Amino acid sequence: MDLKDIALTPIYFLLIYAILNNIKNNMKDKILSQYFLPAFTIKAFGSIAFGLIYYFYYGGGDTVNFYNDTRPIFEAFLDNPYIALQIITAKVGEYPPELYPYVSRIYFYSAGDSDTFNVIRISGFLSFFTFNTYACISLGFALLSFTGMWKMYRVFYDLYPQIHRPLAWAIFFIPSVYFWGSGLMKDSICMGALGWMLYGFYFTFIKREKFYLNLFYFLLACFVLFIYKRYILFAGLVPMILWGFLQYRAKIKNTALRAASLPLLLAIGLPLSLWILSKVTEGDSKYSLETLGNTAKVSSEWLHTVGTREKGSAYTLGALDGTLTGPLRVAPQAIWLGLFQPHPWQARNIVMIISSFETSFLLIITLRILWGSGFFAIYKLLLAHPVTLFSLIFALLIAFGAAIGSSNYGSLVRYRIPMLPFYLAMLYMLRYQTKGSVNLF
Repeated sequence: MDLKDIALTPIYFLLIYAILNNIKNNMKDKILSQYFLPAFTIKAFGSIAFGLIYYFYYGGGDTVNFYNDTRPIFEAFLDNPYIALQIITAKVGEYPPELYPYVSRIYFYSAGDSDTFNVIRISGFLSFFTFNTYACISLGFALLSFTGMWKMYRVFYDLYPQIHRPLAWAIFFIPSVYFWGSGLMKDSICMGALGWMLYGFYFTFIKREKFYLNLFYFLLACFVLFIYKRYILFAGLVPMILWGFLQYRAKIKNTALRAASLPLLLAIGLPLSLWILSKVTEGDSKYSLETLGNTAKVSSEWLHTVGTREKGSAYTLGALDGTLTGPLRVAPQAIWLGLFQPHPWQARNIVMIISSFETSFLLIITLRILWGSGFFAIYKLLLAHPVTLFSLIFALLIAFGAAIGSSNYGSLVRYRIPMLPFYLAMLYMLRYQTKGSVNLF
C-alpha cells in the first residue's frame, strides 16, 4: 500500500457508492432497500481492514502475493493491452514468447497453480481500471462478494420478510464474514458465487421465476465454485437437492406415499449423489473420491505445521490415514470444532479472540433453542421448512470440511465463513417458527 491507495481509494469508493445509491433509490421494496448501502459499506470496510492488517500486522500473506502477481499483468497492459488480455486467458504452464517476459514473473503461473492463478486473472483485469492500486482492486473484490451476498439475502427475505433485520445481521454483519470474505482473496469470489448459486437455485427450482435467466445464474455460480473451491459447491448441491425434493414432497396428497418418499429418496439419492460426485471429480488429483482422503491428510498436516509455528493456533483431530473413511471417524468432533471453536481460552491473537466471541454466541443460542424447543419439535420444523434443513446441512458439511482440512485455527476461521450466515440465519428462522419472535434470550 502507498500514497496511490490513499489518493484513489476514496474516489473509487464514492463512485461505487453513487452507482449503488442510484440502484437503491429505484428499489420498490423500501424495507429491502434500507440494507443495501449499509451491506456494501461494511464489505468495503472489511476489504480495507483486511488489507491493512495483512500489510502492517502480518507483514504479507496470500493477498499481498496475489497483488504482486498482478503487477506484471498491469505492466503488460501498459505495453500492449492485447498481451495483457492473453495473459488473463492463458492456460497455466504455457509460455508463448510474447508472454514470457511477464508470466515468468508471476509466481502462481510459473508454479502451475491454476486454481490460485484464477484469482490473479480477476485482480489483473481489475488492475486495468484501477491503475493497479491494491485497495481499489480489493474494493472490486468486495463488490463482487457483495452482489452474491445481496442475492443470498434476497432469498431469505423472500421466505421470511417478518424477520428481515435479524437475517440482515446474519448475512451481512458477522465480523468474520465481512473481514475474510471481502478482500483480494479466493474467499470473496466464493462468497459471491455462493450467494448467486443459492439465488439461482431458489428462483429457478422453487419459485420458478425467470427460469432460464436464473438457471444461467445458478450454473455460472456452480462453475465459479468448481474452479475456486469445490468443497463449497459439493456441500451446497447435496442439501439443495434435498430442499427441492422436500418442497415437491409436500404437494403429494397421498399420506402413505408422502411418508414413503423420504426413505426412498435416501435409498436412491445418496448412491446417486456419490456416483455423480465421482464422475465430476474423475481424474482430479486432489478432489476425486479416491484421493480426497489423502488431500485432507496432506492439507491437515501442512496447516498443523504452520499453526505450530504460529505459537498455539494448531489443533489436532488425531492422525488421518489418507483414506476416505478416515475423516468420517472423527466427524462429530470435527463438526463441533468447525462450529464452536476456538473457545475464548484457546484464542492467541485479536483475530482469534473475535472469532471466539462469534463461536461462543453461536453455541449459546444453539443450546438455548434446543433447550427451549426440544429436539423432536426442531426435527419436525426442519422437515416442514426445507430452507432451514438446507441451511443446517450445508453448515454442518462446511464445518466438517473446514475442521478436517485446517488443523490450525487461523485457517479454520477463514475456511468456515461460507457456513456462518446460513447457520445463524437457520437459528433465527427456527426461533421464529417455534416462538413467533427472534428474541434469542
